[in-house]
Amino acid sequence: MPSIAYIWILIPLAGILSGVFKDYLKFKATQKELGVSSVKLEGLVVELRSQNEQQARRIENLEAVVTSRLWHSTGASATPADRARLDIALSQLEPEVPSAERRMERLAESLGI
Repeated sequence: MPSIAYIWILIPLAGILSGVFKDYLKFKATQKELGVSSVKLEGLVVELRSQNEQQARRIENLEAVVTSRLWHSTGASATPADRARLDIALSQLEPEVPSAERRMERLAESLGI
């Protein structure tokens, strides 16, 4: 009879161990998922920092343009030469090639529209 008594002890132990193993597998799956999401978050943070730096540079460029004497001389009475100098200054301040939309905005500004 001792062998049957051990079986009754082993059945609850097997249930307990299977529950612990099941919880361990859930924990590992959650840990793996969090690891992937943290890598994604790190990539997103790097991307947002670079966008932030680009926007800060653009704001600095705009501040330089707005506070320059050339900007103030390009009012309604500005000569075409003043406008040309402003376009040259703007093209030197912007790091990237201006888009067609930006060129149209400049044209509208120079025409006073």
